[in-house]
Amino acid sequence: EIRNLTFAKLIKMSVASINDDDVNDEKKFIIEKSDVIKILVGITLKDEDFVFSTDFSTNRQNTTTEVFLIPGIDGCGTVFRTIIPYIKFSMSLLHYNTNNMDCTNMITETTNRLTNNILLKLTDGKDFVIVGYSFGSLIAIEVTRMLEAMNFKGRLVLIDGAPDLARAMFKPFESDFDDVNFQIDILTNILDIYSVGGSQKILMELKKCESWDERFNIFAKQFSVTYTYLSFANLKTLCITIYKHLSALRQYDPSTLPPIKSSIILLKCTHSSNMIAIEEDFCLHKVTQNVVNVHYIEGDHVTILKNEKVAAAINGELPFKI
Repeated sequence: EIRNLTFAKLIKMSVASINDDDVNDEKKFIIEKSDVIKILVGITLKDEDFVFSTDFSTNRQNTTTEVFLIPGIDGCGTVFRTIIPYIKFSMSLLHYNTNNMDCTNMITETTNRLTNNILLKLTDGKDFVIVGYSFGSLIAIEVTRMLEAMNFKGRLVLIDGAPDLARAMFKPFESDFDDVNFQIDILTNILDIYSVGGSQKILMELKKCESWDERFNIFAKQFSVTYTYLSFANLKTLCITIYKHLSALRQYDPSTLPPIKSSIILLKCTHSSNMIAIEEDFCLHKVTQNVVNVHYIEGDHVTILKNEKVAAAINGELPFKI
């Protein structure tokens, strides 16, 4: 059950697995890889999630602050749909889908693209609130780093995500990393997440393929038999977006980057509150020179975004005011 998974549980599993017998290591490693993909991908999407409004500027109380919402690893901003009506500021959804299989550093490319979009909105001395959800928290910090270099000021709200957390989650894939197996892991787990089935059935076929396109075509054929709410084009975009951003974690080392100056509010889901196996602030004190305030919000990694308190944190209302 994906909703019972939390980042903290996954990290705890990682620590616990070190002490297991060698006989069970490989099996536990495979299970953990599967869990990582499932919690990051999270929800199922439909074609309508790829056709979206990006600008929500009307009827907002505050015109001196601009909010930018950065979604999880699928890059689709519709995940924020529940909290958008409660946000007081003008806001933009920053989608970051990609079809670029040739990109060598997807985190940098996505950061540059989103920053350019933000600069079109940050006019007349506006300050910013960058909101990052899950994997998008990493992108949010990199965007903030670029904005600060251009003398913009603002604050960050991170929802159940952080760079060190993302890196820790990627560790199971780093041992004897093989890109072909990594692609297969992603495709077969997407089949399971969408309850399509057949992941074991096509596993041997995928291993025989010599290219991503061959693997994807076999996967898409199996996928479309059961799940008809995503077109071939949108399914391909989804898979490439997840694959390229997740694989970019191999090159990403936040410890080599200078700290930002903006304050950070970290919103953590309550389900992980008693299972923390890393520092409570997800090591965000290493990311900023400013304060990091941690708040717990009722829900899990998916349902946290249905809680109006997330909007209150974005609005800077009590008790979230820094």
